[in-house]
Amino acid sequence: MSVSTPKNILVAHADARAVTDGVRAPLAVAVVRWRGNGDGLAVVAKLALRFDTAADDVRIVKPPPLQRVLPDESHPPERPVDFVFRKQQCDVLLVGHAHAEAPTESIAVRFRVGEMVRSFTAMAPAGEASIDVPLQTKWLRDSEQQPLTLGPLPPRREQAGDAQESYDARTGQCAPEHMQVTSLSAAAEVVLAGLSPRGRERRLQLTGLRPVVWVDARAGHYPLPLTLDTILIDTDFERIELSWRGQLHSDTRDRDISRLVVSLQPQAAPVDEKAALALLPRGTFFFAGEEDEALVGDPDKLEMARYEALEFAAAPELSVAQFAAVTAALAEGDRPRGEVLQDAGYDEFGWSIEERAHAERLGEAAMGGNSDPSVEMAHAFVQAQDALAKADEPRDMVDYARLKVALQRSDQPDQTLAAEGIGLGEWMRLERHYNDRAANDRQLANQLDAAIAEARAQAAQ
Repeated sequence: MSVSTPKNILVAHADARAVTDGVRAPLAVAVVRWRGNGDGLAVVAKLALRFDTAADDVRIVKPPPLQRVLPDESHPPERPVDFVFRKQQCDVLLVGHAHAEAPTESIAVRFRVGEMVRSFTAMAPAGEASIDVPLQTKWLRDSEQQPLTLGPLPPRREQAGDAQESYDARTGQCAPEHMQVTSLSAAAEVVLAGLSPRGRERRLQLTGLRPVVWVDARAGHYPLPLTLDTILIDTDFERIELSWRGQLHSDTRDRDISRLVVSLQPQAAPVDEKAALALLPRGTFFFAGEEDEALVGDPDKLEMARYEALEFAAAPELSVAQFAAVTAALAEGDRPRGEVLQDAGYDEFGWSIEERAHAERLGEAAMGGNSDPSVEMAHAFVQAQDALAKADEPRDMVDYARLKVALQRSDQPDQTLAAEGIGLGEWMRLERHYNDRAANDRQLANQLDAAIAEARAQAAQ
């Protein structure tokens, strides 16, 4: 039996921002350690959805904390334990309350998850009427009026010393047998009748998204297949939790793993690894959850991993017009830089990634002899900058000539503009204003040359 100290495993969560309603790391990721005749490692990835609107829509939200083994295993847990090595079937769990539109002694309930359909009755206490009944065994009856269990059972623990080859995956199941299915699709439909305080049947479509994991280990680099093996539907919190699980190669030890790359992808059309790695510069880095909460990783390793991810070229996140708008707002200089970036949803690190992404896109096009993207970006920047013009712009020709000469003579142009109470954006608009006019008006061009010559003469005195 191994007695080595467990190593915290780094998770590099590729940013799934575009499909997660602003949640940057939608997956909770944990490592399950099983000790038998040899070590065993499994990865668990959990996704949480909410259906708390009048429409039958689901949205991805930050998952709740991972559930560890409860101190008192004699009572059914409210949520399934996440630190389970393997499951043989997919557990389907239903918790919360049944709901009726008016007080009643019994509520007829029906729910469907994929191909699983269950109908039962929620009974109010004898002689009472209620609009909601807990989904607990003592209040539930099946079609033969027998007590019914829908929620998680107390976890059954595998015995230390069991051979890994003979590990019984049934010990990981937390749902009653009648609440287990062979498999479940991440795009399955969920139907809830008599289970919503909104008083109607709910038809919910799961997102069709699933986690994809690649393992970077000393022995090599490989994808880790995951299986959806747990779904919890909570009618009180109007939340659905989905858990996927997969076992690493039997000869892989935690000390051999440099990181797990995790990405949330469409089940029907997942991206390849190269595309997922391109998301890493904007990714989120953390240590996989551990059953032993005392295991805490080194935060310096997370910061190092974040910078190491910059070796991958990210694709632009913003359109040309959006990028130009932020760049123009930064050039104005009338607000703190951090405030402008925050309004755009970035910090300095994130913005540097976006700048590099656009620069590489333009550079690749130019190397291929295509100048159109650069021209498009220039036009977009000018339009965005012009849209920020203030009502008192532009300054008169004499003032412009004086400023131009002052900048030509200065070795600190930013300070020169600041002393004049003018930002870089305003100066660039002022330059365009007079240059464009001079290009089309010979008389004005002569007047401008004279004004600049006079400004130089005065500056030389």
